[in-house]
Amino acid sequence: MPLAIGPFYVAAGYMSWVLALALLRVCNKRLRGWTTVLVPLIAGVLMVAWDVRQDPEAATSHREWIREHGGGYFGVPLVNFAGWFLTVMVFFLVFAAYLRLSQGSGEDAGAALGAGRDQAPPLPKAFWYQAALVYFTMGLARPLLALAAENKQVTDAAGHIWATADIYQSLILVTVFTMWAFALLAAVTIARESRGDL
Repeated sequence: MPLAIGPFYVAAGYMSWVLALALLRVCNKRLRGWTTVLVPLIAGVLMVAWDVRQDPEAATSHREWIREHGGGYFGVPLVNFAGWFLTVMVFFLVFAAYLRLSQGSGEDAGAALGAGRDQAPPLPKAFWYQAALVYFTMGLARPLLALAAENKQVTDAAGHIWATADIYQSLILVTVFTMWAFALLAAVTIARESRGDL
């Protein structure tokens, strides 16, 4: 799993960035002013929502990584999420600064993902809907598998015993009220906007 986590985080980061653009209604606009900070901030929250959904199961049931001292969130310390938020914020802020500098000061559309002044026209709504759908499905697999999983006890590295049914039920709740809620909100935002206003 440690080798595979890099591509997973790149994919989650991309989806988080695209959804942040949709949620802030700046899909086909250049980053400027506060959007240079707000897009990375919202993308960071979306990224950590994905991490909150996956870490408890990965650290206990699957033992994909070991938290030596455990933590209150099913074996994961809260500082883990603060660390991930700060890490992704740095990456997103650097990316936002790059986009802002590379886009110049023009007002033309089609710049959401770094397109320059002479680039293609704005991306269609279908592109943005796909991002919401992919983010939604990123939270789908483990909760569905959890419904059929056997309830057993697992012990984290700190020696705390957890029931897998409790972990899975909590992750379903977290998924519904974070990842799925954000994806739905993004889809509604996209649906309410005309193509040119995205």
